[in-house]
Amino acid sequence: MRADLHIHTTCSDGRLTPREAVEWAKTHALDVIAITDHDAVGGLEEGAAAAKEAGIRFVNGIELSCYSVCEVHILGYGFEASDLLISALDEVKAMRRARNEAIGQKLFDLGVRPDMDFSADGVGRLNIARKLIEGGYARDVS
Repeated sequence: MRADLHIHTTCSDGRLTPREAVEWAKTHALDVIAITDHDAVGGLEEGAAAAKEAGIRFVNGIELSCYSVCEVHILGYGFEASDLLISALDEVKAMRRARNEAIGQKLFDLGVRPDMDFSADGVGRLNIARKLIEGGYARDVS
């Protein structure tokens, strides 16, 4: 059995839509996949439907960002997206949007203007780093 249980989509910092991620999994002969977007469940329905069509077993997943002494990511699998979970994720999304807009303002103040919407859903630090590379402002994501 071939599996990938840690797939990110455009619902967080991935480059493929949920459907495209399933197509990628199919071309790599995967039997089981899980979409585990950062603090988001928006791609699970599309991913599950596409996986069913492709004959791939699908597991609901998520990667939760947690903070203690440092940032920690916790992977969760096999859950139903309840109203309580979605409400909590909406709060995280609002915090992420505010952080991204602050990053965008700092970059703008420095004369760095990547072509992106810092307040768009699904934007994370990796998306910002990729845009800085595309714009010639940085060599790599580090």
